[in-house]
Amino acid sequence: MNDRVRHLIFLLTVLISSNSYAKSLVVTKAEYGDKWPFTISTIELECSMNAVIMHTSNGIYSLNGKAMGVYKDRYPTWREIARPYPGLNDPKAKMPPPSGLIQRGLELCR
Repeated sequence: MNDRVRHLIFLLTVLISSNSYAKSLVVTKAEYGDKWPFTISTIELECSMNAVIMHTSNGIYSLNGKAMGVYKDRYPTWREIARPYPGLNDPKAKMPPPSGLIQRGLELCR
């Protein structure tokens, strides 16, 4: 077996093992009540190099600023599935992520 094949096998092994140990966290609307900003009731947080993304039944979205920068061409931002801010007549005003949600995602990177 030549060096190139060995290198490819090594890279595939690392990739497969790192994916099998990827941490994620399921978060639900029930945990946050009225502070839940999303139009869906369940998200799954994932963190990679301090970029927090969320998997949903509608797709994958960037949650924090780092993810919005790293994945700007790949995933839309959380604002795409955010509810309008209550009491404001501005449809562009969206509810922010609840306090601590991004931090919970960042803990997955540790």
